[in-house]
Order: sequence, then structure tokens, then C-alpha cells
Amino acid sequence: MKLLTLIRHGAAEDPLNYKRDFDRPLRNKGLKQANAMGALLKQLDFSFDQMFSSSALRARETAQIIYEKLAPNSRPLLIEDDLYSFEAQALFNFVELIDDNIEHAVIVGHNPALSYLANELLRDPVPGMNTCTTIQMTLKVETWIEVNRRCAKLISINNPLI
Repeated sequence: MKLLTLIRHGAAEDPLNYKRDFDRPLRNKGLKQANAMGALLKQLDFSFDQMFSSSALRARETAQIIYEKLAPNSRPLLIEDDLYSFEAQALFNFVELIDDNIEHAVIVGHNPALSYLANELLRDPVPGMNTCTTIQMTLKVETWIEVNRRCAKLISINNPLI
């Protein structure tokens, strides 16, 4: 059985102020959300084998804050260009290629792709993910390539109270 946690990046700056969506940083609210989520996950003794983040600035900032709060003794945070996507299929393809030595993977990315992926994997749909929401699920698979529709069971949904 595998574990997958999806984390939507924190609240970002207005896209109208940036030439490229990719370059938008977290605004103050997003920084507070990421810090609060990191603190909450630490309080819950959350652990993982590998954290992956979209290469977009707002996702990288969110991932770095949470990663540092959890101070894992595992692999370094990996920044992945393939996770800068708004389509569930791109994330699904990414998940299938995760190394099978990883039992619990964390993906920090973007909506609507994260919500769509969660709803594809889970038996019961979940509401859309607000900024910095986490969805943790167990996957009834032995290898990541086996991931398919409705193979997951929801463990928890966490939202920062900011």
C-alpha cells in the first residue's frame, strides 16, 4: 500500500502584476498559510519519504516552508517542471513514475489539477482545494505504476485556519 499527500500552494500574488504566471510568489497570507500548515503537520507527526514540488515560485515557496518545518531525515525536496500543470493527467502520469522505494510521496502543486487528481483517485469526491489545503490518501497498490481510478481511500483533509 502506498500513501499520497497532495498540497495546494499557498495564496499567491495577483497574476496581473506578473509577466508570467510561473513567477508569482506567495503573498503574506500564503506565507502564513504555509507556515501554519507546516506547524499543523508537524504537530500531527506527519512524515513522508519524498516531497515533490512544481517548479513555479509559489509552489516552491510553499513546499520549502513546509519541508523545513517537518525537518525530514529523508530525501531532499525535489523541484519538478512536470508538476507545473493544471491538468490531472499530467499529475497522474507523474505519480505513475514515482520510484517504488518511496512509500509516502507528497506533491505540492496547483489547482484544478490537484482536485481533479484527488477526485479521480478517491472513491468519494472531495470539494475543491483551497490554498494550502492537504489531502492525504492511501492507495491500494503495491507499485506506483498500478495507480488507477478509484484506488484510493481518504485519510484526511487539512486546511490552514488563515
